[in-house]
Amino acid sequence: MKVRVTSVAGLVTVQDLGRPGFMHQGVPPGGALVPAFLRAANGALGNPEGAAALEVLGRVVLEAADEARLATEDGQVVRLRAGETFAVEPRADRRVRYLAVEGGLDVPLMMGSRSTLVVAGIGGLGGRGLRRGDELGARAPSGGEAISRELAFGDEIAVEPGPDGDGLAGEYLLDAASNRVGSRLVGRAIVAKALDGSVPLVRGAIEVPPDGMPIVLGPEHPTTGGYPVVGVIRDEDLDRFFAMPVGSRVRFRLWRSPRGGART
Repeated sequence: MKVRVTSVAGLVTVQDLGRPGFMHQGVPPGGALVPAFLRAANGALGNPEGAAALEVLGRVVLEAADEARLATEDGQVVRLRAGETFAVEPRADRRVRYLAVEGGLDVPLMMGSRSTLVVAGIGGLGGRGLRRGDELGARAPSGGEAISRELAFGDEIAVEPGPDGDGLAGEYLLDAASNRVGSRLVGRAIVAKALDGSVPLVRGAIEVPPDGMPIVLGPEHPTTGGYPVVGVIRDEDLDRFFAMPVGSRVRFRLWRSPRGGART
């Protein structure tokens, strides 16, 4: 099965669940911005949950070169005949969309993953976003059973204290300058102590640059950085945060352990 890109706007890349384990070599894990959405699209086709699919930050139109089954993160499944097209359009209630193909996209494995790491120019289709005229093939179907996944997201995000601050609380606006490297927030400026040297970073860490406007690190984050880290979004809330569309108002709350006091 092959599909051809006939139109693309924004950043559209091949993504799976990433390539963890290479931070010591300066390679961030990468992978889907919202793994729950990737799993939902794959589940609708009976694919393995981490099969490579398209991550759409914008819009894309695909044409089937022969018969193809596709599914989006919201559970829509379509069957295309040769020459038919399907468009993935932006949605007002989410920042990113996913399009899976039956069997999963067939691009070369690199360091155990098929995902595109744009900042390094590796993985996916030549390490870049898709362009008009690109063709993608699929792997053989796994024969798995289709799974329907409920996706429920809200605007309240729990944050654990970071090594250089007491966490992040209050309301912020998700800025349009956000990307897969980091999501920029606009709101109350944070005053944080300056660092002497660099520190290791993780997805969901909240850095504070000199202007005081926090940045939540995404899957293509630097492996180390020199800005203070005032908090880290809890694992359970990462999908919820990265699913929010640009322009959203995000409410952060400091997460406290059941025993009292903030978790460290």
